[in-house]
Amino acid sequence: APSRREYCGASPWEARAPLTGGRHRAVIEIEEGGASRPPPFLRFIESCNTRTRLLLACLTVWLYFESFFCICAIITPIGVREDLMFTVFVLGNIASGKSTACRYLESHGAMLIDLDELAKSLYVPGSDIVNALAEEFGWDILDEEGGVRRNILASRAFVSPDAVARLNGIVHPVLIEQLSLRILDPVCCTVSSPRYPFAVVEVSAPTGFEDAFGLADEILVISAPLSVRRERAIHRGMESSDFDARSACQPDEASLCHLATTVIDNAAGDNSLFEQLDAWLARHGFGDVTDKEETDA
Repeated sequence: APSRREYCGASPWEARAPLTGGRHRAVIEIEEGGASRPPPFLRFIESCNTRTRLLLACLTVWLYFESFFCICAIITPIGVREDLMFTVFVLGNIASGKSTACRYLESHGAMLIDLDELAKSLYVPGSDIVNALAEEFGWDILDEEGGVRRNILASRAFVSPDAVARLNGIVHPVLIEQLSLRILDPVCCTVSSPRYPFAVVEVSAPTGFEDAFGLADEILVISAPLSVRRERAIHRGMESSDFDARSACQPDEASLCHLATTVIDNAAGDNSLFEQLDAWLARHGFGDVTDKEETDA
């Protein structure tokens, strides 16, 4: 029998579906004298058991996300790191014992990165960073070969917090990039483990370097009171005025300790520093590194 079209309770805008290409499905084909007939696919689904329906649902989801999975498979690096090197940033104000602590951790198997030395390695004559420093602090900070006279640069860069901020704004972006390359050590098409059990980054000037703290697994602060540090620095031959000028550009002990994951008190300046570092090494499972190396030797 011929079929006819009926509008089954459709809203006015749905009733116009025939004029818009049938997008609203307001029109249902009904056979004369019979019930509505669902599409063949729905009739097939209704005839399937529960298990078959579940498999079809999984297949539908897979086909929907297939392109996403393929893209992920393409962009995933071939090389796989078995483990990333544990990295600790060691902070401390001038004459706090920070460098002593870093050398001690290095003797226990750590890879030591001194940010001051890394920054100095960036001062290549004719480089963008050297030219930017000369424009900011004066071209007379350069020697005859275009290298940086570090003592002159320090005398101008550490006179005030504003000058330190200008120095950091030039050096830190490049420094963070170079530090990332040393810590993350990209690997391609290989499976490898870190050459060192952990890395120690000595940070002498943490102010303005907080953007790089995301590279660290832990922030370790070596702390000592200002009066104690001043006495130590003068005993080592530093002029009191020089210490006062540099100390004024550094954060106070409370602010520095606020950045820390772990604080080591070095006010005494004795073997208690090494005892606390030994406890830190043991807590992180690095205490047996030296013993293993001595056994292998």
